[in-house]
Amino acid sequence: MSNLSDIGFPVNDDEDVNQMLMDVLAGIQQVSCPPFGYYYRFEDESGAQVFLQANPVQELMGFNPGFRGLATTALELIRSVERDTSELDGAYVARGLEGGPVFVFDLPDFRRLKPVSLPVEAEIELTAFATNDLEILEPGGDAPAEPSISPLRDSERTLLAGDPAAPPPQAHVKVEAVIATAEKRSNTKTNAEFWAISAATPAGKISIVADPGLLVRDPSAGDVVRGSFWLSGKIVKV
Repeated sequence: MSNLSDIGFPVNDDEDVNQMLMDVLAGIQQVSCPPFGYYYRFEDESGAQVFLQANPVQELMGFNPGFRGLATTALELIRSVERDTSELDGAYVARGLEGGPVFVFDLPDFRRLKPVSLPVEAEIELTAFATNDLEILEPGGDAPAEPSISPLRDSERTLLAGDPAAPPPQAHVKVEAVIATAEKRSNTKTNAEFWAISAATPAGKISIVADPGLLVRDPSAGDVVRGSFWLSGKIVKV
């Protein structure tokens, strides 16, 4: 399972990935980001997205999955993080406007907006892509008293300081939150199903997407979702 299967693109090897990329090439939208190159955005009716990357001469360099979020949340963007995987890859260190935990989220369209003076408030679509330790708990019992979102590896001090000698912070978080909505969707490109969940965290409202194979029981409103996630986001407004 992978981040792609969390949005209904089941892939097992490089051949599957290459076929998926070929399948989404029809109907993509080009987004120019000079001088770095281009994004090519595919969006399915289910909300599943794929952002292909191309250099200035339109040679494909890579891709990232995405999701059309179920809600937006207001965050303070503290600093940007450029990735060495591609000039079109990047992330932000952020936190909620009322304080709370500091965390990192990747962007599939990092270069789409011009650089802004930081820190700055922004409206963000946040999506948490589930990994293998996902749990759905009934209310009560082991459910947390308060929702939480926290970075898996980096301390808040490390994220804020931005030590150039330290490895770039990764967009991996642990989340425990009460589910507001849960809907099983079907990716119309593949007919594969995935769960689209919304939940409130100390960072605001987030979307959670998950391969059904990760779940022992189906989620529903009022249940508690717990697990570790790759956190992706898109800037809606600055």
